[in-house]
Parts: sequence; C-alpha cells; structure tokens
Amino acid sequence: MAAVITHYLFGRTLYEQADPTLFPAREDFEAFMLGNQGPDVLFFNPASASVGSAMHKADAALLISCMKDAANMLPEGMRSTGQSYVRGLYCHFLLDSAVHPLIYAQQKELLNAGVEGLGQNDGPEVHAEMEADLDILALSQIDGATIASFDTALALEASPQTAHIISLMHKYVAKCALDADLRPDAYATSLDAYRLVLMALRSPKGVKRGIIGLAERVFRKHSIARAMSHRNQFLEESPFDNHEHEPWTHPGTDEVRTDSFWDLYRRAQARARTEMPLMMDEGFDMATATRGTDFDGNPTRPLIVSVE
Repeated sequence: MAAVITHYLFGRTLYEQADPTLFPAREDFEAFMLGNQGPDVLFFNPASASVGSAMHKADAALLISCMKDAANMLPEGMRSTGQSYVRGLYCHFLLDSAVHPLIYAQQKELLNAGVEGLGQNDGPEVHAEMEADLDILALSQIDGATIASFDTALALEASPQTAHIISLMHKYVAKCALDADLRPDAYATSLDAYRLVLMALRSPKGVKRGIIGLAERVFRKHSIARAMSHRNQFLEESPFDNHEHEPWTHPGTDEVRTDSFWDLYRRAQARARTEMPLMMDEGFDMATATRGTDFDGNPTRPLIVSVE
C-alpha cells in the first residue's frame, strides 16, 4: 500500500475538486476518505488481517463490484454513505495499483543488493520504510508541511455510524468476493485499532520512535514499528521516488519502466478525477477499468499478448 498520508492527500485533493453534490453530507466525506485507505484498515486487527490481505490480492473488478452491490443494497438512509465509500475504495485501487509496482521493484532490488544486515525476510520492514518516506515526501510537497503539524490519526476520522455502515459492507464483500466470514463489527474495530497504532507511532521529536525501535529489536532484528513511524522532516525528494527515472521492472508483468513516483501518482489522480464520479453508474465497465489486476497492480487473469 501507499501509506496513510499519501492516500489521505490523494483523496482530499479529489474531494476538493469534485462536484459538491457527489458528497452531500459529512458522513459521505468521511466514508470517501476512509475508502481511500482501502482494505489496509483491516490489517490492524488480528481477527481480520488475513481478509484484508486477501482483498488486496483479489481481482479488483470482483472486489469493487461486490462493494458496489453492498452499497446499493443498504437502506436508503445509508446508501449515499456506502456509495461514497466505494468511490474512495476505487481511488485507493487506482493509486495502489499504479505506485505499488515501483515500490515492490525497488524493495526487491534492495533486498538483492547484498546490503549488510538485510535479508530476504526483511521485506516488510523495508516496505514500511519506503512507504513512510514517500508519505513524508507527499506531505512536504503537497501541503508544504511536516509531521509536526499533521496528525495521522485525523486521516481516519469518522462517526460510529459511518464505521458501522462500512462494517456491514465489508462483511458482505468478504463473503461475496472471498467466501470468507467477517464479524459485523470487524471494520469498525479495525479502524479503532488503526487509530491507536497511528497515535502510538506519532513521534515528531523522535523520542518515542527511538524507544519503540529499541523495545521491538529485543525480539526482532529490525523494528517495523520504527519503520512505520514518520520522521519529522521536510523532503524535496526521496531515495524511493525514482526522480532520476531509472529503469525498474514491474514485478507482475516483467515490463521495464522508468516512471517516477510522481509520474504514477499524477496519472492515477487524473484517472480518478475522470472515473470516480462515474464508477457507481450501472454502465461503468469495472473489468476494463481495473485492467484485470489486483490492488498491487499484478495481473489476476492471463494476459493476451497477441491475437492471430
């Protein structure tokens, strides 16, 4: 996943540019912004983490179509909030499927580079470090701010009613797309847990980050919590944004590309600006829009290379 700040900024920009009639109520805004965080919210509850991972690896067209069905089956008073969540989820897909191949390509290259202290089992820590750095870059360049003035937990603001509606939708989608079971409150409890994690990891002065890192390294070689905790820096560029447009290989297709993080981010936002207002329409072709991939941008169906 692109991390919490990048998804928040991506969605907020789209919300600010959208027709106001698309999100008429406060709950609609909350649901749209939570949708931009995608299934990642489920990662922070042990009872739902495996379902969240499976959602990321599922065919995006199937998953988002099931979520559309869930929203449209809600009672009338909840339907607009549910549909706003689906719009946000589609934006999450557009950003993740664009940026994730670059992150995974660089992660693989780094783990294979023979860096002392890094082995093939250190992927989660490296991944978290990369995404946190890109979060800091996005906050610096889009808002001109640092983590000292940005509370990451505010990116997950929502009323209990909004969280309840989204929980109902996730329970349906887990069964529809994955034949899996989720508790009716799984999303809401995961959201609460995610907020607590973000509050615990917020360390503008770095003191808490250092303590957390030392404590975790008693049990592990590297600290994933420290990697996830944003440093209080203002960045013009990142070692992971590929601003020099070096070639990299898409892990799912073996295509060699030179896109930078900002190339991918802006392209995804341009697509979202056009497609997000339309994607709840009955005639919207979700299979074509998602291009047969999962949320990581990897193909979930065989690619047709040529037709005789």
